[in-house]
Amino acid sequence: MDSDPIANLALTPASNAKLTPLEVLADFADATRGWVYLERASRHYADQKRLPALVLRHYRGGAPPHVDFAFAATSTDADEVRLVILDAPDTDEHLSQQQHTLLLDTLLDALQNYLSARPDHVELHLERGNVDPSPPSV
Repeated sequence: MDSDPIANLALTPASNAKLTPLEVLADFADATRGWVYLERASRHYADQKRLPALVLRHYRGGAPPHVDFAFAATSTDADEVRLVILDAPDTDEHLSQQQHTLLLDTLLDALQNYLSARPDHVELHLERGNVDPSPPSV
């Protein structure tokens, strides 16, 4: 993978999972208020990475009004995906470290709520470390 993951947030399928982690993320966006699966952006990003990928947009009250979260598989079989981009697409400024932390916490809270009702789909792993607030090269 070309870019370093953000906070090493990883989704891996449970042994009895019927959905891939990317399918779980798409369903999460469909089932969770304020989150949208961006199909065209996901295809574009997957073509660029040459790996299965997915982009979710989170609409929020506040600045910035929406934020994109891009996930990419660690290999072509998409057994594990990582959060690799966290970006506010309609702003000229980069997200700060504090904004990254807040937005990552927002994602984690929503995702953990969603996954708690579906414990057999994927396992969520998080390693918080040095979160680089500058966008990675894509």
